Amino acid sequence: MKSKNKYCTLLVIIASFSIVIPVSDEYTSLDGIECSNEGGFYSGGSFILSDYGFDSGAIESVDIDLDGDYDIIAGRNNGSVYIFKNPGDSWENWEYYEIGDGGWDIEQIRTGDLDKDGDYDIVTSDYNGRIYLWENNGSIWVNNWTDRYEQIYDSSGKYVLELADMDGDGYLDIIAGGFTLGIEILDNDKTPFEGSWSAVEILTGYGYYAIGLDDVDEDGDLDIAASQSNSDNIYIFENEGKPWSSWSGNKIGDAGDDGDSESVHSYYFIDMDDDTDLDLLTGCNNYNLTWWENDGTPHSGTWTSHWLGDSDGQIKGIDMLDFDLDGELEIITHDSYESIYVWDYNGGNYDKIYIGEKYSYRSPVDVVDLDDDDDLDIVTMGYTNGLRSWKNVLPAFKNGYVTPDYGNSDTLFTFNVEYESYENIEVDITLEINGKEYLMSKTNPSDNNYLDGVDYTFSLNGLEQGIAEYMFSAESTDGIGAIGDNKTHYGPIIYSGSQTPDDTDGDGIANSNDDFPNNPNEWNDNDGDGIGDNTDTDDDGDGYLDSTDDFPFDNTEWNDNDNDGIGDNEDTDDDNDGILDSDDNYPFDSQNSIADNLNTIMIIAFGCVGILSFAIIINSVLNFVTTRRQFNASFRKDVPEELPDRKGK
Repeated sequence: MKSKNKYCTLLVIIASFSIVIPVSDEYTSLDGIECSNEGGFYSGGSFILSDYGFDSGAIESVDIDLDGDYDIIAGRNNGSVYIFKNPGDSWENWEYYEIGDGGWDIEQIRTGDLDKDGDYDIVTSDYNGRIYLWENNGSIWVNNWTDRYEQIYDSSGKYVLELADMDGDGYLDIIAGGFTLGIEILDNDKTPFEGSWSAVEILTGYGYYAIGLDDVDEDGDLDIAASQSNSDNIYIFENEGKPWSSWSGNKIGDAGDDGDSESVHSYYFIDMDDDTDLDLLTGCNNYNLTWWENDGTPHSGTWTSHWLGDSDGQIKGIDMLDFDLDGELEIITHDSYESIYVWDYNGGNYDKIYIGEKYSYRSPVDVVDLDDDDDLDIVTMGYTNGLRSWKNVLPAFKNGYVTPDYGNSDTLFTFNVEYESYENIEVDITLEINGKEYLMSKTNPSDNNYLDGVDYTFSLNGLEQGIAEYMFSAESTDGIGAIGDNKTHYGPIIYSGSQTPDDTDGDGIANSNDDFPNNPNEWNDNDGDGIGDNTDTDDDGDGYLDSTDDFPFDNTEWNDNDNDGIGDNEDTDDDNDGILDSDDNYPFDSQNSIADNLNTIMIIAFGCVGILSFAIIINSVLNFVTTRRQFNASFRKDVPEELPDRKGK
């Protein structure tokens, strides 16, 4: 007998209906190191921040005491962990504190707020595979964090150590990998300092020196780039929303170019070709620096490789940042031959600029703005020379104020640029005040005017008294690039002389408009907390620092996810994807949007399933009525479960 369920037919009616579905130079060292970029931005010197040095394999820069500048955490080969305190005004004699013993030979250090109490905790791993947690309880500058650190794990040398929220619960988990085991995720159960952590191995094998961690496919969770030491195969492993199970991998290419096994020692995800998807930088055992091109299908097929050049040894670390403030990112690497390089993009290739020499093949390197002058410095630790930094000596915009003169229609702008190392460089200096741009002057190449830290004044058009919004920028004419900070600053338009008798402190703001009439350094208190805005790090008193607040003078707003000028608290569509937040499962992700109230009709007929919209059902109801007996169909309404909220970094 022929089965009547062998075939089924569904009548499809085309309707106007759309659904958005998420888819899965010269730095010059003081000890005589010569560099290759003479006359460039990297001319200055290295400084011994602390002469207390040791053989170290790990450092981490972080503002551990939340005082506004970066401190340094360093691990020693005997297992001791130290914190070096940034004094904020000195490049030498940093104080240091030994906080405890983290096993033997510290391999990695990471920091993050593990217990969500508002400060940075510390995680370390050692050569024997032990992972230690160090709880920050606010008492930082003591020599022993007694009863505040504990061992939570012990299994093979941990060369890999990262912190990230892998399961979207708002708490930082630990990703760890070693030489004899695979990659594991340790689950933060929201009580990080109470007992051991459960671990799940997500990548099998062994010999992982490093991983790359980022949302490669832009589906809201973190994927992993990795390879094993006994293989030159590079894989992208996809997080399918189930981080506690095994992950599937796609081979994107081979690190070796000569048939030998070439392990990868460092990864860095970055969009190299401005096509909005993440590409991959790798540094290898064969000294190669390579970037791998993501064509938009990261989990399918190989990626095109682009060789950038060779370092002097195994590339131990990669980062990509804007060192010379020209708006383009440079690559920094350090290698087993003890060399530190900055790779500067010249429009077609990368020029390799030698910065200096670290202490040993394993000495760590970090990049951070140590002196709060808006450019990036370089830090390393070694047995000799101790904690050492190369200072980036880009000219720093130190001061600026506008001074209208009652005697004529001119407004005088006084500015101060502190820079001591330029020679014979002509610079165009531009000022923008309240939206109007002024070309002030060019430097004299013979005497370095305007770059010596002395105040210089220019006449501008008249401006009214009040608060000026000004931007300072400078452009060298010899091809080196921009040297200003190109950032907006706020300051008073100051009246000169004695033309404002009601200005007690002489700051140019009348007493009637001055919240601090007896303090020439303050004139406004936006949040009324008694701390002037020039000193206050949270001008609107909303609990968010000005440095991270998109609306520093509005205490009802602090974040603008889609950069449309409307704060997220007021904005009804925070990711600007056209779907209201109230109907959007992913209100902060424009790539993933689906309405919560999207219902569907599922039609089941003879074992076949069809999904139709309400519009289709309305237009087709007569057809279903007349054919129901023929197809013996059953009907039911089905509402999809809410999609899980997957969070990335």
